[in-house]
Amino acid sequence: MKHLLILILLSISTFTMAQSSSRLKTRIVDNSQTLSIQIDGNRNGRSIHYKQTFDVEGMTTLQKDILKYRAFTSQNVMPPLHDMAVSIATILVAISLVVTFLIVGYQSRKTTLNKLASN
Repeated sequence: MKHLLILILLSISTFTMAQSSSRLKTRIVDNSQTLSIQIDGNRNGRSIHYKQTFDVEGMTTLQKDILKYRAFTSQNVMPPLHDMAVSIATILVAISLVVTFLIVGYQSRKTTLNKLASN
């Protein structure tokens, strides 16, 4: 659990460091049929001008978040966290489930070994 907390804190600090040298204006418009992403500004002395529209009719929110993530990372820019809420929640739930299963598995093995040792 301590390692997970350290990993989360390192991720947050890396994100804030990456954003400190950026002057970016982003605009994301989703009308359920199209998703428009516009990124303008400077990052580490490099000028960024990105404007793209995607057909997203029939896509889930998670698929749209992945599309946003790919668009931003193609420009070497972290996507705004508030626009990635579903993806972040999904990742956190998955991590929680994995940690829970690891703990339960460890405890059941420990109980089995203790019973065998006491016999």
